[in-house]
This record gives sequence, structure tokens and C-alpha cells, in this order.
Amino acid sequence: MNIVQELATWAKKVPQWQSDAVRRIFTQADLSTDDHDELLRMLLAAHGIREDDQPILVPTPFSDVISDAVGEPKRILLKEIHSVSGVNALVPEQSITFALDGLTIIYGENGAGKSGYARVFKHACHAREKSEPIRNNVAAKKKEKIQATIELSVNDDAVAIQWSAGTPTSDLLAEIAVFDSHCARVFLDDANEVVYLPYGMDVFGRLAALCKSLKARIQEKRAAIPAAFASIEQFRVGTTAQAFVKSLSDKSDIAHLEKMVSLSATEKARLETLKPLVATARSNQPKQRAAELRRKKQRIEQVRTKLAAIVAGLAESVVTHLRALVVAAATASEAARIASVEAFKTDPLPGTGKDPWRLLFDAAKAFSEQAAYPDEEFPVVRDGALCLWCQQPLSAAASNRLNRFQQFVIDDVATKKASADSALAVAKKKVDDLNVQPFVADETVLEELRAYKDCLATAAEACVKTAKERKDALLKALTDHLWEDVPALPPSIEADLKTAVDSLEAEAAELTAADNPEALKKLQDELVELEDRELLGKQEKEVRAYIASKKREAALLQCEKECDTTSITKFGSKLMEKTVTDQLIAALKRETTFFGVKCVPLDIAKKGREGETKHQLVIASGIPPSGVLSEGEQRVVAIAAFLAELDTAGRNLPIIFDDPVSSLDHLFRERVAKRLVQEAKSKRQVVVFTHDIVMLLALERECGEQSASLLVHTVRRSSQGPGECPHPPSRPWHASSTTERIGFLKQASAGFKKLSQTPEPYRIAVAGVYGKLREAWERAIEEWLLNDAVQRFRPSIETQRLSRVTVDAADCAAIEKGMSRCSTHLTGHDSSGAISSPSPTPENIAEDIQQLETFVKTIDKRRKAAGVAVAALTEPPKPTLGSGRASTVIELAQSSPPANT
Repeated sequence: MNIVQELATWAKKVPQWQSDAVRRIFTQADLSTDDHDELLRMLLAAHGIREDDQPILVPTPFSDVISDAVGEPKRILLKEIHSVSGVNALVPEQSITFALDGLTIIYGENGAGKSGYARVFKHACHAREKSEPIRNNVAAKKKEKIQATIELSVNDDAVAIQWSAGTPTSDLLAEIAVFDSHCARVFLDDANEVVYLPYGMDVFGRLAALCKSLKARIQEKRAAIPAAFASIEQFRVGTTAQAFVKSLSDKSDIAHLEKMVSLSATEKARLETLKPLVATARSNQPKQRAAELRRKKQRIEQVRTKLAAIVAGLAESVVTHLRALVVAAATASEAARIASVEAFKTDPLPGTGKDPWRLLFDAAKAFSEQAAYPDEEFPVVRDGALCLWCQQPLSAAASNRLNRFQQFVIDDVATKKASADSALAVAKKKVDDLNVQPFVADETVLEELRAYKDCLATAAEACVKTAKERKDALLKALTDHLWEDVPALPPSIEADLKTAVDSLEAEAAELTAADNPEALKKLQDELVELEDRELLGKQEKEVRAYIASKKREAALLQCEKECDTTSITKFGSKLMEKTVTDQLIAALKRETTFFGVKCVPLDIAKKGREGETKHQLVIASGIPPSGVLSEGEQRVVAIAAFLAELDTAGRNLPIIFDDPVSSLDHLFRERVAKRLVQEAKSKRQVVVFTHDIVMLLALERECGEQSASLLVHTVRRSSQGPGECPHPPSRPWHASSTTERIGFLKQASAGFKKLSQTPEPYRIAVAGVYGKLREAWERAIEEWLLNDAVQRFRPSIETQRLSRVTVDAADCAAIEKGMSRCSTHLTGHDSSGAISSPSPTPENIAEDIQQLETFVKTIDKRRKAAGVAVAALTEPPKPTLGSGRASTVIELAQSSPPANT
């Protein structure tokens, strides 16, 4: 069973912030304060809580790092890494190949660049620690894309994966496990018990601890929220506002709040009415106050009636009617004029038929009907009748003229003119008689109105002023017909006065009724209800804020529930039951026994607590657990557990170790070297990154003794920078054989003929070569003369090798001569200026190197003559290397920019 895939499947079912937390816990040794803060922000945001306007963080689920997909088992081998760019200050165009059927060692001293390549594998493959970002060269002006191409053999097919920083882990690369110091799964718990957790299982304990920490922070936030609304005591018991405020919660209806605080105009007016009404009712004088209000009502009613009469008398319809009467009178007059001209044009006196004449005629008619001939119909023209004006007997012609005058007067045109003139005169008199200054006779009426409501008095004064101006202009227009000069009708305030009258009557009626205690109680309740609603409106902002805080509290409670560790513990325990099988326990016992760890046997005593189930390692009786495992022992047990889990997984996939023996003594180092070579020879491809020369030599010896394939790369710092990987692959100088060193010296001195033209650089280069040549002589004594019976960095002296050792005087002479030559020219030996010798020529140097090579050949020939097959005892088999690069490159998508400094 694959624990990590089980963990990935489970992580898909938990909240996204928890999945992000699992990712961080799995890929980081420790969670920082920033991690805790960011996860808390994600948890709060998941429930709608955002604080301090911080940017929204999108969780990165565990599935972005590890997939739970279980495909067909593949045979995966690591072939090469190349095209590395943007990684620290590594020099470009470098390549590291890997042995397909054994052990590959990548050696590099501190600062040589080895860690840069190791970090690429940690981020690209399946590694526990990915929190430390890969950075660009801090000294470079232009930042490069962090990337590398990793060549694989997948079921014997060549596959190239172009990896770049921030991309999801490739399913193929995820099959390659990287072990480093963060893979340790053995530790001392709070009770000083040594605890073992399989790889990945410590996620549950750390996740539970994280949840517990976040829960405490959430509880602090909840505690800061007040339990009740601060101003609740200001509201009166029994009002709807008090009931609403008392019941405030995260479910309070904002729409209901808005409705309560929005007093209508009627409600506001009612509130203003009730305040003095209730105050008066409480003073035990309601009837007296009612009488006062009714008297005021009558006075205002008088104002309303007078202003209504003024507005009616000067209404636009009145103006329209007057203008029509003026037009009608003018028309009738013109018609009468025309008619009179035609009727009297033959009469001797001018002006006959006109208005002066008409007055004369009407007077004569009245005289006839009232005095001269009261019993006869006018005009009297019988024989003997006298003229009403000259009182002479009427002639026939005079009688005819009088009849004709009478006919003209009674004719329709004249009648219409008289009627139009009369109607116009009546309308004009009505306007003229209109009283537009009603307050002159009684100014107290206006003052009472002002005392009641100043705006009404002001409006009444404006109405009167405008009315007078309109009346005067209207009367003037009857003569000059300049109707456009008539000002507009004054605005009517009748409705406002009517409202005031009705309000006073209603208030008086309520005061009359308020003399009854029950009625007064209703008025008081109504006033308190409106006042509390008004108060609620003034505190609406605070109420909304409190409702928001209760919603926040409810959301925090949900966050707190999500921090419950029950389900984490339950799944962790269930997975532990499935994981820690008899097979795994047996494998772990085998590994710890092999490494010589004293804390075995392993008991299966299970201990469960928040988020984790532990399996205790039983210690020898009487030894306190806290004194059992040193730092080095913990690392060894971690390697043992790592190998045990690989063994039970049943898949022989590649593994990469990054400095596996840090903190180990020589005994543990030897055992680790032996165990890793066993794994490389029998089960899987093993790659070891190390800066430990002793570990390198130990691995080399084990490969030789176990006949395991070995490939050694030396990463070094060159003049271009760190990370140079020479080809063909070679061991570091200190781990190189005499033959390898001779080859290096020949290569180093190949360009000396040209360099000799520049004396000082040549002298320095010569001193360096002779220093290396002296070291090569010392290595030849150890390796060839003494047959590696005594070897530096090896803890044992192999006495059996002495049987093949023979030393004669010629050997001693050759060594003495070679070492002397080196001492003469290397740096560090001061010579007298008088006897200082010139630098050796390139030919001299070649001869001195040849002396060492001749010495080795002489010893080798003597050994062979003695039948000693040294090579078979010391040299490991040659490794198998992958051939060719893949034609198809899988490019991983970029998800985040590279980290820079």
C-alpha cells in the first residue's frame, strides 16, 4: 500500500485550506509563522471572513504536489540531468549521467555546486522538503528561468522531461524518492518515548497540532465579539425596537431593520404631535388644552376661508372670464355702431344713435312711461300727442322718426351691447370689491398663525401680497388690455391650512379622549413605540455593525468546527492500522539490526492522540529513552525506516540520497555505505550526493567488495563558477587512484610549452603541478608499494594485503628522488636566493611525471609476477550507461514564477 497516495486521496475530501496545509506539512520540515497566518486567512476566507483588506489567497491543494493516481507499475531509471539553467550560480551546459544498474555518486566539496543539482531533484521528484526555494544567481543582473531536463528510461523507452520551478510534479518523476535529513520519522515525544511513524504518517499529528493552534486563535477572535448589543438598555421594554435589538443575531433580517427605522412622513408628524399631546395629558389639563386648540383652529379656519375667497376671486378662470367679457363688450359696441350708422345716416343731427343720444332717448322713454303718458305704450304718436323733448304737436315725419328710433333701440344689436356692457361692469365690480388685505382689520389672526406655524404665516403673507398685485394689474388690464402684465396666481396654501385645522381638531379630540386613563395609556404606548423606532434609526449603523459581528461570530464558529481533529485522528489511526503490518515491522527490525541500533526490538504498542497514532520503540531495560537515540542514531533509524518502507512497497524504483551520513560516526558510516551498495546491487538504482570524502571511499570499497557497478562524478568550482561536471566522469583528486592522478597531471601540464613564454604564470602553474605530483607519490606509496594494507580514511588495517608487499632499495631511491624533485619546485619550501634554481622546462616536468608512472609499472609488474590480482580486489565493475537522449521532451506547465534574491 502506498501511504502517500492514500494521503492524497484523503486530502481531496478535506476542506481546501486543510489540503493546502497537508501540502505544506508534507513538503516542509516546519511551518513558519507566515504559514500559520496564511492558512488561517484561507480558513477564514472559506467562510466569508476577510480581514485588513489583505489579498485573497488561493489554496494550493496537496494534489498539485502528489497525485493519488495509481497506474500500471513502470520500470523507471534515471539516465541523465542536463540543460540546467537559472539554478543558483551553476555554470551552464553541464550534464550528469547515472549508472543504470548500480550506484552513482555525485561528490562535491562545500561550495562546489553539488547542492544545486540536489535541490533540483528535491523539487522535481518525490521529496519531503521543498520549502527552500531554488534561487537564481544573486550576482546576475538578468534572472533566468529555473529549469532542467531530466532523461529517464521508462519501460526501456527514452523519455525526457523538461522541468521548471513551480510546475506540478511529473507522475514519472514522482516515482523517484529523495531522502535527506527531513525524512527522519523517529523522534522523542513529550513523554520521552521513542516513536516511529511511517513516511507521510506524521502529517496527521502535525496537521492536528496546526488545527489546535488555529482553533485557539479563532477562539480569541470569537471572545472579542460582545455577547449583547451595547445600547440595548436605552430601549424601552415592550417596544418592537427593543424586541428586535434584544434578539439580534447572525440571522437578523436587515430588510426588517430598514423597515423599522424608516419612519414615514405621517409617522414623523404623528411623533411630533404625540410628544406635546402626551405631555399635556399627563399634566391633568387635557380638556382645557383641547378648548385652546379648538379656538386656534377656528382662527386658522378664518384665515383659510379668507385666503380661499381671494384665490377663488383671482383665479385664472376669473381672468379668462374678464378677458372674454371685454372682448364681448367691444364686439357688441362695434356692432351697435355699425348698425346706428346705417339706421340714422339720413337724420339731420350727427351722433344720432350713439351713446349720448341713447341716454337722451332712454330718459325720454322713462318720462313718457312714468309721467307724460303713463297709460300708453311708448312711443305715443297718435294725433294730438306732443313731442317729449319740445312738447310741440308731432308731425307725421316726427312720428315716423320716433317709431324708427324705438325700433332701433329694441333691435337685437343694441340689446346685446347693453347686456355685454352690463356683464362687464358687474364682473369688474366683483373684482374691485374683492378684499385682498384680510389681515388689516385683525392682525392678531396672522400672529396667532405665526405662533402655531411660522411657515404658514409667511406663506399667507406672500399670498396676500401677490393677490393685491394681481388685483391691481387685472383692473388695469380692463382698460389698457395689457393682460401679460397680470402676475401669476398666488400659490394656494389651503391644503396646508386644512391639514393644520384637521390636525388641531384631531389633537383636541385626542386630548378630550385622553381624560380617560385607558386612552392616555394607548397614546403613551404609541409615543414610546415611535420614539424607540426613531432611536433605532439613530443607531442603525451600530446595529448593522453588531449584526455583522454576529455573522462573523457564526462564521468563526464554523471555522472552529473545521479545526476539530476527530476525523484527522480517525483516518490517521485507520491508515496506521493498514500501514504498520507485520511485514513492515519485520523489515524495520531487520534494518535496525543491520545498522546496529540498540533500541530494538520494536513493540507494536499503539498510542493514539490528536491526529496521530504512534508505535513505540521499546528500549533496553533501565535506559531512559531520552538518552538512547543520539542525533546520528536518529538519522540511521530514519534510513532504516526509509529502506523498510521501500522494501514493503514492492516496487524497485530509483532513490536519491542527499548527504545520508551527516552526523554519523565511522561505524554507522561504514554500515550505511554497505547497505546502500547492497540496495544498488540487488534491487534498485541508487544515487548518492555527498561532500564526505570518507563516505565516498567507503562506498567505493563496498562496490569493489560486492562487485556492484559504480559511477563517480565530481562536481567542482571552476573559473566560470560552481557546478562544473567534467567528462568523462572522474573521482575527486583526494579519492583518485595513482593512475588517475598521473592522467590528471599529464593533462594539466599539456599546455606548459606555450605557457612557458610567460615566466611568472608559468612558475605558479609549475609549483601547483609539483604539489600535486608529490601527493601522487604519497598515494602511490599507499596504493602500490603497501598494497592498500594501510589506507587513509579507512578504519581497518588489512594485514592480508601485506603478503603481496615487497620493498627493495630501488623503490626507496625512486621515492626519495621523486619527492625531492617535487619539494624543490612546489610552493612552501624557501630556497636561498643565491642558489635558487630556474623553473624546470616542460620536458623536465614530463620526465618527472614519467618517473612516477614508471615506478607504478615496476611495482605492478612485480605484483603480477607474484600472482597478486590487486585490480580484482579494489576496482568495482564498470557501470552501464544510458545511450542517447529522448527525441520527445515533456514540458511541464509553469504555475508560479521562480524565487529570486
